[in-house]
Amino acid sequence: RFDWNGFWERMEFDNDGKPAFCKTMMYSGKFFLYYRKEESGWVIDDIIESSGPVFSRSERGTSVNARWFTSPDWCNNPRISVRKVKDKKGYNGEAVRVSGCIDDGGSMSTK
Repeated sequence: RFDWNGFWERMEFDNDGKPAFCKTMMYSGKFFLYYRKEESGWVIDDIIESSGPVFSRSERGTSVNARWFTSPDWCNNPRISVRKVKDKKGYNGEAVRVSGCIDDGGSMSTK
């Protein structure tokens, strides 16, 4: 999704021991980027829960900078990147920057 590009602000809480991030879109509401311990990876979804379907997910591991896979086909797309950055609007000055997303039928994926 093109509207996922840009800064995702750090939220005031963690999920499963890792920081959680949020991006609010004008027409589509809020989306969350957070770590799921049960799946051993990061996900993007419109709710925060311990398991269940998601829009996008990273490969297994604790790094948000990992490869990402997108629904509906769960294929890798190397155009997409997710990187931790500093942002004064984020909690404790933390944020992530997502780039390379386009509206091509999937949600998001990266390396």
